[in-house]
Amino acid sequence: MPELTVVDLFSGPGGFSEGFRQEGFNVAAGVDYDENSVKTFDQNHTESVAIQGDVSDIEPEDILNQANLTHEDIDVIIGGPPCQGFSIAGNRDTDDDRNQLFKDFANHIEEMKPDYFIMENVTGLLSMETPEGRPVIEEIQDRFSEIGYTTSYRTLKASDYGAPQNRKRIFIIGSLYDEQITFPERTHSGETDQQKLGEQTSDLQPYVTVEDALSDLPKLKAGESATSYKKLPQNAFQETMRGEMSDGDDILNHDSVNHRDHIVERFRHIPQGGDMTDAPEEHQPSKVYSSRNRRLPEDKPSYTVTSHVLDEFIHPWDHRAVTVREAARLQCFPDHYEFVGKRNVFHGADETSQYEQVGNAVPVALSQSLAQHLKEEYL
Repeated sequence: MPELTVVDLFSGPGGFSEGFRQEGFNVAAGVDYDENSVKTFDQNHTESVAIQGDVSDIEPEDILNQANLTHEDIDVIIGGPPCQGFSIAGNRDTDDDRNQLFKDFANHIEEMKPDYFIMENVTGLLSMETPEGRPVIEEIQDRFSEIGYTTSYRTLKASDYGAPQNRKRIFIIGSLYDEQITFPERTHSGETDQQKLGEQTSDLQPYVTVEDALSDLPKLKAGESATSYKKLPQNAFQETMRGEMSDGDDILNHDSVNHRDHIVERFRHIPQGGDMTDAPEEHQPSKVYSSRNRRLPEDKPSYTVTSHVLDEFIHPWDHRAVTVREAARLQCFPDHYEFVGKRNVFHGADETSQYEQVGNAVPVALSQSLAQHLKEEYL
């Protein structure tokens, strides 16, 4: 089979690309405006061209030239245009400039003409309307239809595809051919799903839990770090995450924030599945948010990892926030994948932290499932 080539627009640190690479695709180029994300991509995708710049300003021909590609070389374009304007987590603004970035994504597809594309976005897109009151998803599909692509979309949950996380995202797949594209069937399920589906779950694996994902990583107190494994892998997921790591390799990005004593004391009072509202009043901050300081439950997939993961997740057993490496495990990044830049920065800083990079990425296991399905069924 000839090598299949993919270009990643809005690539971030490379989660979408990593899934395709693991499935045997040649990731020719990754494009992103954020300096630290591009550095992380470049550090881990040495076979690819890492391009820093705004997709709105970069000409498709420039990408082709830098990656030493022709239009005929590209099989797939993937990408997740920034989606804050669509997100149901914040105050959605129909006039937010970021809502129009899918048009830049579409313009590049029109010029490069890949056989297929996959676009990722938040589920809030499905309930978003244009200023004229038209569903945004229809406008997106019409735009791709204008340039010759048949599209299908579906909301996928990462835990259904082997990620230890209940993240839901919408994926739009486009084909240059007159065919209705399908999506990969789920590979995993939980007990509740099994009760509902009955015999249909016989071939499905159980969800990967937080404990499955993190139990082999060294325990840490606030302010501590570790660079070597203390345990053998406990399950298949952990074996996959260690992958290329050998006994002498350092664990990367596994250092804990040095929390103040009163923060650690707050964490002590929060049970698994609880949040800062469970701490006694004297240990709560002046503003209390149920979405912050949530202790991960060990026996389930994680909550959705976001760019605010440092503030949101407490380790299931230790009294501290999760490390970058632990957050990366929840996103299925292999342990050899190194995140660069500052570990964490103040909100609103120009620099994108390692935590934010991890939270903004597409879960690698979900990306790989999409890549495998596209390759086996269509390419």
